Amino acid sequence: LAGLDGERVLLERANRPDDGFYSTFVLRRLSKPVTAAALRLGLSPNQVSLLSLAVGLAAAALFWVASGWAVALGAVLLQVSIVVDCVDGEVARYTRRFSDLGAWLDASTDRVKEYAVYAGLAAGAGRTGTDLWLLAAVVMTMQTTRHMWDYDFQRVQRVRETWVPARALDVRADGGVRDAGAALELSARLSERPSVGWAKKVVHMPIGERWLLISVAVVVGGPRWALLGLLALGLLALLYSS
Repeated sequence: LAGLDGERVLLERANRPDDGFYSTFVLRRLSKPVTAAALRLGLSPNQVSLLSLAVGLAAAALFWVASGWAVALGAVLLQVSIVVDCVDGEVARYTRRFSDLGAWLDASTDRVKEYAVYAGLAAGAGRTGTDLWLLAAVVMTMQTTRHMWDYDFQRVQRVRETWVPARALDVRADGGVRDAGAALELSARLSERPSVGWAKKVVHMPIGERWLLISVAVVVGGPRWALLGLLALGLLALLYSS
């Protein structure tokens, strides 16, 4: 234990549990040095959230500019924004500085950034003569529905997969978790395989995967393909969680 770096251990333990595939294997590895720098500078979690918001809005503005260099830089800044977005939670968990305001700020700024990016993609397409505002509005509506649906989905899944029926004290056998429903029980068993568990996380299309899709698709195929990809995979995720 004498050779153990306690600060490094605390930093590694600042990860959010049950994170997505892209967040776990890419974003969280990139965020650790940024989190260490934020801690040295004494930044609060809320300050980091506002910094992520500023970078995300800058990415949306660059998508609006619509030139090749601006779109590429916007894609990079979008990834920088979500790396910084990982930092606010890591700083909060490292310093144990939690608040209702911080939780609200983290969630609300994510939505502002994401919807601003949709608007930036549509506005940029408009500058080149392509009207994508209806498509952007449909994607925004779908994503809003997903957010509301996911809160209930996660709550029901957690309750049903971990529910243990009450048993009399004189019963020796431990009944364990059961009667969660055939679909959820099958899902829980399949998730015990790491490959299946990670595949399910990708299908669910959390924010890391969505923003990766935007960054790649807008550079390779333009704003139309970015929005169409979000719509198609978002509907698949909505179907999965339903």
